[in-house]
Amino acid sequence: GEEALQRVFGSKPAGFRAPDGLMSKETRGILAGRGYQYDSTYCDDDLPYVVSDGNGNRLAELPHLHTTAMDRHYYQVYRQPEVVREAFREELSAMFEVGGLFNLAIHPRGDYGSGRGVRIRVIEDTLQAVRETPRLWVATCLLAGTLVLGAKPAVALIGPLDCTASGSVLVMDDPLTGLISRWV
Repeated sequence: GEEALQRVFGSKPAGFRAPDGLMSKETRGILAGRGYQYDSTYCDDDLPYVVSDGNGNRLAELPHLHTTAMDRHYYQVYRQPEVVREAFREELSAMFEVGGLFNLAIHPRGDYGSGRGVRIRVIEDTLQAVRETPRLWVATCLLAGTLVLGAKPAVALIGPLDCTASGSVLVMDDPLTGLISRWV
């Protein structure tokens, strides 16, 4: 578990996303109590928010869009890459316009994920749309979670960042997960 990840990567996990969204109502409290900074399991809001376990432990929730920004739901029902490309770009645009959170989940598998050549182009095109969207900031989910929790980040930020001002945030957790949020 956590010890193995710490041995291999040099630090314990800072965030969590439950497989298929399967969690008990106690899971977030346990994560917060173990020092996790964020969870990205729930798909219950358009913006990040803070949850508490009642014992003073807090956790940032970075919600995701379970069906509209997850490749698996399209490719499992044999949608063509053009359909997925348009859906991702439309979701990005819509969430940016309303100041919401776009959380892209990409699976590396070739059967129901983006792990094939023609499907990789969909991801490239989506990332190009991200590049072309003005006022984006790039960070990790850990940094986004830290800011949601209201703590001062342990890393230097490039340029000024005022989370109370209107603007957009692009957060890349790893090559397979990205979050785009507009902080209002």
